[in-house]
Amino acid sequence: MGRVVQPISPGRIVWAVAPSGRGEGKKRPLIIATRRVDILKGSKIAAIGCSTEFDEPLTSTEIRLPFDPEAKNVTGLKQATVAVCDWIEVFPPGTKFETGGMVPRDLQRVIFETAGLVVPPER
Repeated sequence: MGRVVQPISPGRIVWAVAPSGRGEGKKRPLIIATRRVDILKGSKIAAIGCSTEFDEPLTSTEIRLPFDPEAKNVTGLKQATVAVCDWIEVFPPGTKFETGGMVPRDLQRVIFETAGLVVPPER
């Protein structure tokens, strides 16, 4: 049976190579920051880059994401990961992503605010 592809909407974790070249050209988690309605209308897709390589203490632009070694959590992340809120990538309309889990809504709000993004709620 094939894998179910989750809808792309704010807070969805996707796996992709950053189009800017940042992130060493490897597939990595990113957090969608564009409303689903805008994606369906053909808008560019903004996403916040994430990294598994970071120093402690975290910087003011890094926010720790929930993870579990067996991916038994809402994000589906298996290793310690941070959202890097000053790393915003823009993908062309229609980009197909490998989908992962979701960032909890309260944490999405903090990440988007830290990134300086206003993501209106879906209707």
